[in-house]
Amino acid sequence: VENQGGKFHLNATIGLHQWSFADRNPVSIEVTATRVPVASLERLARVSYPVKGLLSARLSVQGTAQNPSGHGRVRIVKASAWNQPIERIAIDFKGNGKSVRSTAKVQTAAGDLNAELTYVPQTRHYELTANTSGLQLDRIQVVKARKLGIRGKLKLSARGHGTIRNPELSANLAISKLQVRSQTISGFRAKMN
Repeated sequence: VENQGGKFHLNATIGLHQWSFADRNPVSIEVTATRVPVASLERLARVSYPVKGLLSARLSVQGTAQNPSGHGRVRIVKASAWNQPIERIAIDFKGNGKSVRSTAKVQTAAGDLNAELTYVPQTRHYELTANTSGLQLDRIQVVKARKLGIRGKLKLSARGHGTIRNPELSANLAISKLQVRSQTISGFRAKMN
C-alpha cells in the first residue's frame, strides 16, 4: 500500500481454531514500512493524538501470542508530539520465545530519553528502566510557548516492574539549579514511588 509517498507492506499468517484466535495459535507476521505518515496510521486505527512524523519499520514475528520470537526496528523522523519537536524516535525489539526485550531512544532539542523494557507475555510481567541525563527545561516547547520562565537541567531515572494488573514504578528527579523567573532553587530533588 502506498500513501502520501510512504509505503506499507504486511504479510501475515494466523492460525485459527473454529474461526477463533487464541494465545496459543501460531502466527507469522512480516511488516515493512517506509516513510509512512503517522497520521495515516492513526486514521487506520481510528485514534487521534497530537502526534506527527514519518514512520519506517521492519518487523518479523513468529510463534504464538504467548511465546513470540522475532525482531524489529521502528524509526520515526520529522516528528512532534504535543507540539514538542522530536528529531528522532528509535525503537528496537527482540523476542526469544519467552520474553520480548525492547529499547527506545527519543531525541529532542531539549535532550534525549532512553528506555529499556522486558516483557514476558505468559505471565504479563515487565521490567522497565528509563532515564535522561539532562532535559533542558527552557527548550521544552510548552515552557517556551507559555513563557513560564523556567530554566534548569532535569535528570530522571525511573524503574518499574510487576505485571500489567499490578504495576510498580519508582522515579528519581533532580535539577541541580532550577530557575523560575527570578527565583533560583539549588539542589532540587524528588523521589516518587
